[in-house]
Amino acid sequence: MNIIQIVEQHLTSNGFDGLCGDECGCKIGDIAPCGHLLTDCFPGYEVPVPEGDDYSFFMSIHKP
Repeated sequence: MNIIQIVEQHLTSNGFDGLCGDECGCKIGDIAPCGHLLTDCFPGYEVPVPEGDDYSFFMSIHKP
């Protein structure tokens, strides 16, 4: 089991949807597409994309 799998297992078992950080986010199944986990990544929840933003998804530390 690698670190990405360990992180995904923890997120899934605790009800999170992915990770979020300062101006970034990733979903379970595509954790750390940037190639590395940062110390400023936090467990997050998928929330509605704010109006006016053109992101395909949005992550928040706050549960919707």
